[in-house]
Parts: sequence; structure tokens; C-alpha cells
Amino acid sequence: MKPHKIDYDLVYKNALEINSREVRDAILNGDKDMSLKINNYSEKYNIPQKFLKHRILRDPIFANQFAKDPAKQSIHQNTAASFIESITYVENFQQLPAGGQNAKYICKDGILYTGNRPSGNTVKSIDFYWIYDNKEYYAAHKYTKDEGGAQDNQWNDLMEFLANAAKSRHPNKYFLAIGDGAYYQKEYKENGIKYTSRIDYMNKTYSTEKALAITTDELEEFLINNSSFKPIN
Repeated sequence: MKPHKIDYDLVYKNALEINSREVRDAILNGDKDMSLKINNYSEKYNIPQKFLKHRILRDPIFANQFAKDPAKQSIHQNTAASFIESITYVENFQQLPAGGQNAKYICKDGILYTGNRPSGNTVKSIDFYWIYDNKEYYAAHKYTKDEGGAQDNQWNDLMEFLANAAKSRHPNKYFLAIGDGAYYQKEYKENGIKYTSRIDYMNKTYSTEKALAITTDELEEFLINNSSFKPIN
């Protein structure tokens, strides 16, 4: 079996091209939100609106400045969701809400909780849920490409999720910290010890039989090996 993989760079590029085309369509259709963007840009840089519209319609690269950033549209999480849902034998896949009464959390005591964020809990809500071979899976997902403070915060979210999940005693429930992107594949050093990657560090620090750090590229094979199903050729 050769698992399929996600090319996040291609997904982002294609989404940006679509968003760029939508900028030009919005101008031609007199979209109010786009008119406001152009007005604000015009006032900030003292450039006539008529010139801006002319430039956007004829210069795709310039139009990108007014396009929505796919990263702010949850493109990576949505792509991962579609990927997981498409895996053979995955059932009842759900992309869970980030908050509210139907959000799910794995708390510090390892208890799975549904509802508004519990008091004293800092962990982010769980992103995905599915069933595979009658086993329930709960996953937190992050896509992180570059180094930096905000990126470290995303990693900390995954580690807190995995650390909490490692305390779980829920039968037949598995917890996956899914870290996609180059950030999680880079060699990492902690207390003088070298790890092949941040995924490797998370697993050697927090993982249990039912709590694991993984990438989407490894997910399909992991599910098969963790089930009674035979590999698909």
C-alpha cells in the first residue's frame, strides 16, 4: 500500500489563485467589501481609486495584495479534514466546532469533555473526530511551516493536547496530535538531547498506546496497522 499525501504548498497556491480572481470579480461586480478595501488603501497611500482598480484588473500580482489569505480561511485544517474523511473505512468523520456547547476538549486530568471551555482548562478544542474499525479517534491538527513565536505557540497547543491525552483512561478512544509542515520535521534539541524531529520529541516525551503525535502522511498506514483491516493494495 502506498498512502496518498497532501501537498500543502500546492493547495495554498491554488487557493490563492482563486482568491486573486475573486478580487477582480468583486471589483467588476461592485462588491461593497472590496470597495471599502480599495477606499482604505487609496486614503492610506494617497492613490486614486480609479487607478487602483485599473491596476488590479490588469496586474494579477498586484491583485494579490487585496486577496484573502488562504491561511486565514482555515485552508490547511479544511484540507486535512477532507484528506482524513477520504481514507477508506473512515466513518462518521466530523470537523468539530472550535467553541460552544458542542466543542470537545481533553482536559488536564485526561477526561474527555463536551461543552463550553471548562474552567481552568487552557488546551485548545479538539479539531477532528472519526471512527475506524469501531475505534474512536480524536485529533488536534496544526500546520506550521516556518520558525517563530506564533509557530511555537501552535506547537505548544499540540504538546498540551498530547500530554493531557496521555492521561486518558477512556476505553476504545485514541488521541492523535497531527503536526503537518516543515516545522515539525526539523531536528530538535532539548536538554542536550537531539531528536530527529519535533514529532519524534513529542512521541518520546508524551505518547502512550492511545496517544500519539503523527503527520497526515503517516495517518492512513497507522490506522491500518492499528486495526483488524488488511492493507489495501
